[in-house]
Amino acid sequence: MRFAAMCALALALSSGALAAPAQGLGPYAFGMTVEQAKATAPEAPWADHGLDGRQSSLSGGPSLAIAGADYSAWFAFQDGRLDAIRLAHEERDVTSAQCDAALSAAVLDLEAKFGPFSAPRDPFEYGVRIDTRRTAGGSEVRGYVLDSFNQRTGYATWRGEGYVQASSRFAPRGGARSPADTACAISIVIERNAAPLPPALTPPTPEAFGSAQSIDNPQWLERPDGAAFVRNLPPAMMSFSTGGDALLYCLVIEDGRLNCAVGREWPRNMWFGQAALNLSHYYRLPTEMDGAPTLGKRVFLPIHFSLPDLRTPPGVDLAPLRRLAEQQPSAGDIAAAALIETPVWTERPSGEAFARYYPPDALDWGDEGRVELDCLVQAEGALLCRLGKVEPAGEGFDLAALGVAQSFRIAPEIDGAPTLGKRVHVVVAFRIS
Repeated sequence: MRFAAMCALALALSSGALAAPAQGLGPYAFGMTVEQAKATAPEAPWADHGLDGRQSSLSGGPSLAIAGADYSAWFAFQDGRLDAIRLAHEERDVTSAQCDAALSAAVLDLEAKFGPFSAPRDPFEYGVRIDTRRTAGGSEVRGYVLDSFNQRTGYATWRGEGYVQASSRFAPRGGARSPADTACAISIVIERNAAPLPPALTPPTPEAFGSAQSIDNPQWLERPDGAAFVRNLPPAMMSFSTGGDALLYCLVIEDGRLNCAVGREWPRNMWFGQAALNLSHYYRLPTEMDGAPTLGKRVFLPIHFSLPDLRTPPGVDLAPLRRLAEQQPSAGDIAAAALIETPVWTERPSGEAFARYYPPDALDWGDEGRVELDCLVQAEGALLCRLGKVEPAGEGFDLAALGVAQSFRIAPEIDGAPTLGKRVHVVVAFRIS
């Protein structure tokens, strides 16, 4: 079969024999540096792609043959060391049966090197299960249908010292209106370390969530990184280049982990809620905040999937806002400062400031917000603020309000008294119109 390169998330790789996941793939050994990977094919048009401070990726090398098909690939590096490889192919104008056969052929090739793909259903498998096929080598290939996209998918997974998953996606290239023009995409993921399967939890009921005490300003110890987002991409992002949002309602369980249910998702029926649930297992809160245990409390968890950057809403760098949240004055410092009851502002936030910091997911949902801040006056009339009441909680208005508050400046003196060190109460309201 003739395959072409598929999507920006899986680009190009080199030919050679496969090795066990602990070693890597052909000449690409797990643990090697970017420069060592490039040295395997010095003449190839390699391209570096930065993800964040600890992660990067590499593409542009020669192709790799699996089951007689030429595969392209994308290399992921963690802390400068090769950590994962993703392979991809696409065949056009085929039937769903031919696509199933292509996946089975790839699994047969891979199982000769890794052993049977007999791991149970993975949380990254989307759709309604319709069949199960078994290869001569004992691998299990699970078939699903995605009604929202008129697609069929297949998955086979190997878990051991590392992680390997082969998957297929069959769909009309022109949508349901032109079913004769079809595409079959085959993807293979090889990772150095197998991500642990999330625990089987019973989602919290609305009654349990509603009766729990709220954490309005969560301070995360752990969050999903870029690789976790890529691993959990819902089908809509791969098929239609569509971003989306999900809002999870979560209860804090043991060790600061979360047990979540999908509150809402947009667009609907495109598995953004399921993808967000998968990502929720990467979050962890402290077991105590402000001297009180977090166990059993509730937290809203909004997760935004965007194509330009899977980790940060477009146009907003969240890192400085998170630092502001970490540097909030204590409740004692606020209470000890004299209150400015009638502030005189020399500068106020502009409409551009509100537009810049308006949370993208809330804007997409048409949600408005209101945040109360208690702020200490700093040098030159700037404010250092502590979050108060946030409505609605969990949609990003807390960090957005801290960003907007940076644009306030208060007069150095009011009624002949200096304002430095005093406190002022500020309400930041986000309105769509």
